[in-house]
Amino acid sequence: MSHLETRDLGPPPPNTEAYLTALTPASPAPLRLAEIARLFLFRRAPTVRIGSVKTPVFISLILFIGALSWWFWRGGEEATFKPASTPTAEAITFGIPGSGPTTPAQDGPKPAEAGHAGVTPGPAEAVAPVESVAGIKLLDSWHRASTLQRPGMTEAARGAEGQALRDFASIWAGNAAAYKASLKTARPAPLGTEFQGYAEAWTKKGLKGLGEALATAMGPGPAWFAWSEVFVTLNLSKDKWGEAAPACGKLVRRMIAEGYSRERILEWIPIVNELGAHAGKFLPGDTYVVASGDSYWALCRKWADLGRTLNHGWVRLFNERTRTGLRAGETLSIPKVDLSIEAWRALRITSAWAGETPIRLWTSSMGEEGAETPVGEFTLGVFLDNPPWTNPRTGESFPAGNPENPLGTRWMAFKGQPSYGIHGTQDPATIGSFESWGCIRLRNEDVEDLFELVGPGTRVVIHP
Repeated sequence: MSHLETRDLGPPPPNTEAYLTALTPASPAPLRLAEIARLFLFRRAPTVRIGSVKTPVFISLILFIGALSWWFWRGGEEATFKPASTPTAEAITFGIPGSGPTTPAQDGPKPAEAGHAGVTPGPAEAVAPVESVAGIKLLDSWHRASTLQRPGMTEAARGAEGQALRDFASIWAGNAAAYKASLKTARPAPLGTEFQGYAEAWTKKGLKGLGEALATAMGPGPAWFAWSEVFVTLNLSKDKWGEAAPACGKLVRRMIAEGYSRERILEWIPIVNELGAHAGKFLPGDTYVVASGDSYWALCRKWADLGRTLNHGWVRLFNERTRTGLRAGETLSIPKVDLSIEAWRALRITSAWAGETPIRLWTSSMGEEGAETPVGEFTLGVFLDNPPWTNPRTGESFPAGNPENPLGTRWMAFKGQPSYGIHGTQDPATIGSFESWGCIRLRNEDVEDLFELVGPGTRVVIHP
């Protein structure tokens, strides 16, 4: 028989302390706990208002602790759950020649294998993108590499990133149409969200859409450089010079600014020369009908009087002419854009530009240590064909063609600083080095090309 059946305490006294005293030391613990619970739960216990209902504090506390525990449990479950089919950057590795052994990525279980009954999202569905740091780094390394290194890198790359890069690189193998079609059913997610954005723009709106996306990009990353090269390459393949030219100029400048190697920049020489050869097809020009007695030289003098810096080589290139003579009655297009020269001292690269379009790119030599090529903006002054040279350190003079004459076949001095300028060389093996006494040194065939393209008054900018 229980204590509750044999001991009748009667109704609880108003004084709680007295009531508790009535419980003798002999009363077992279960009886005390039951009576205390009865006191607090049903005998005028303090209450709180929840909405329009008054609830005892004790019950409110239990409800609050339960709700808080449920909230923490759900939050922890959501934070730690990852779909088995979502790739992560940590789970995928890629290999580059010389980077050591790599481990192939292990494919995660499909939703059905993992026990999920849901439908795998299709590529057209809105799925939160997963940024792949490994894929972005791989794309950056690949685009900075020379064209000779790229095939080996794509073959050595591992995991989803490697496959995505191989698919993308197939554009340069003539498979642009097939790759574009594949993007309609499969996202190149392993190469990053920026890459996906350009891929989507190209898939939906073609080269025009891709060009718009590239032009409006803020703080471009590796994907911008890779897709800009695609834009230039595909437009050139369609003879769309006007679209390719400014994009090429912007890409080359940004590659230099982002620290691409000298060798990688010089790989653009064939494309830049091609833009120069077709400049008259997309740059503005004035129509001129040749009169009797006209010559390229006379025409350039006429435009020089109007403040232009045209030279006959630029007019001939603009009109795709190789002959030096003119015939009365024929029509010429006189370029409205004057040429300028830009050089990068650290890279030992010199270039000629028509506005924002590069038309020439040359390897060059710069000043040796202690006689560095000056940095800044200059203007070309004196032009000399087969120039003599006087050694500024000894005063000794050497005629043109003398092996001791370092100027080569052409000399273009800087106005106001005649000891500096652009010239040729007697030793082509020195081109690409730091061996001059402060001048820009080109191969003779390159300096002769430049000598005909530009004239006195041409602007020269030398970057560090």
